[in-house]
Amino acid sequence: CSGGGGRNDIGMLSRFHYCCESDWSTLPLSIRAINGLTMFIPPEAICYYHNHFHYAHQVTDTESHLRVTLFTTPIYVGFGAQDGDRSTVFYQRTRRYIELAKTFCRPVMANRPLVYHHTPDIGVMSPADWCVLEYGAQDRSRGYAAAFRMSAAGDDEYVLRLRGVDTAHRYEVRLDNHDQHFRASGMELASGGIRIHLDTPLSSELIMYEAV
Repeated sequence: CSGGGGRNDIGMLSRFHYCCESDWSTLPLSIRAINGLTMFIPPEAICYYHNHFHYAHQVTDTESHLRVTLFTTPIYVGFGAQDGDRSTVFYQRTRRYIELAKTFCRPVMANRPLVYHHTPDIGVMSPADWCVLEYGAQDRSRGYAAAFRMSAAGDDEYVLRLRGVDTAHRYEVRLDNHDQHFRASGMELASGGIRIHLDTPLSSELIMYEAV
């Protein structure tokens, strides 16, 4: 899915059902590539090779490593074949994200989600402080976003103004890092936003919201 063919590239993509991201399956390249691909490819049509590189889990924290899978259709490789794999903390956390994808994220992503690129112009290689991507349900009943801090040089805070909410509704919001829950109006979430603080680069926060 790379190259600069413009109209020819779009014509070529129309002949396929999905694309695969494998070579850039480590942070920060992975989420930045997904951010770019979803500009013109539906997220459910992007297959992501999770753990394609044996060192991928060492580049970032476990949560950020696994959160990337929520924004694609993941293919899990590189672990789980041996009984010993299934007793590790990493395996249990992976099971948590698979369950989260099935119960909350996949229902959004599989039904023509509204895709919001909060950081649309960062590309894959150019300097960037944050990569922030949001998927929302068509009826604005629920959605989720993740904020990934890319660089140590930039600001350690990002104000996320959700775009997938209805300003007339009220939402239950969950910040996953510390399992924090609160309720706010769509207007508050869209205008005032949520202040995300991350101390270190290549870390992230997952934000989930659902109308109440």
